[in-house]
Amino acid sequence: MAKEEISAKMGLSLHDIGCFFISPCPAKISSSRQPVGEGKNYLNGAFSMDYIYGECLKVIKNIEVNENKFGKASSVGISWGFSGGEMKSLECNSLAVDGIHNIVLALEAVENEELAGIDYLECQACTGGCVGGCLTPKNLYVAKANLLNTAAQSSNIANFSTRHDIDDMLNKGFFEIDSKINPRSIEPLDDDLSIAITKVEQLEKTLKGLPGLDCSSCGSPSCRALAEDIVRGLAMGTDCVFKLRERVAELAEEMFELSQKVPPVMGKTSWRKGKEGENK
Repeated sequence: MAKEEISAKMGLSLHDIGCFFISPCPAKISSSRQPVGEGKNYLNGAFSMDYIYGECLKVIKNIEVNENKFGKASSVGISWGFSGGEMKSLECNSLAVDGIHNIVLALEAVENEELAGIDYLECQACTGGCVGGCLTPKNLYVAKANLLNTAAQSSNIANFSTRHDIDDMLNKGFFEIDSKINPRSIEPLDDDLSIAITKVEQLEKTLKGLPGLDCSSCGSPSCRALAEDIVRGLAMGTDCVFKLRERVAELAEEMFELSQKVPPVMGKTSWRKGKEGENK
């Protein structure tokens, strides 16, 4: 919508207009590069919140905002930032689940037909919802408290869209996907059974060396998924920020130890200069 508005005002093609998402988690970055169910993506990329937070904080208090130009989101829209927020905009039997492990259990319950009567299942992979994303700069609970406070002070109705606008978007197919979303096939570690068993052993060994936090900072949904990618040759151990930090610390220590050692040639040169000084 933003690209079409700018295109109409400035006479630019959609390809000449950049649109970037400020993301709380790697999932939004992945979806901008690999859109699922859509033949095209209007996003050109994404920035992490913590990447630009400090720079924005320096100037944001000095910026005068034209509320008539940007409008304000509704309290319901703002509430989408934490788990359970989506359910506030629905009038049906719904269930909110957050945390990747809890989501797995919930989806298994769906497969086993144990959640009969639930019309809408809200799943947030990050604990607490988007406010708990690993790319956010604030503590989860502090961020949620701030978000709840902002939502409480906001109107229940957004002032930049009308029912006519929403109906128009529906008629244009704004909320439809281009193709059916099919499940991704689960590939074996190797076609050769003996090699696959060996890789399973490597996977378990690699997994023990990872922190087990399932923070998704590496781009994988869990430490086990990263371990599997490492065994497949699709990732490296240093893709984990914690393992990378350990490796950098080890290299720094090695460099320090190396700097304390005097090469033999330099030692002989110093000895010769000392002797020459004595002779003089």
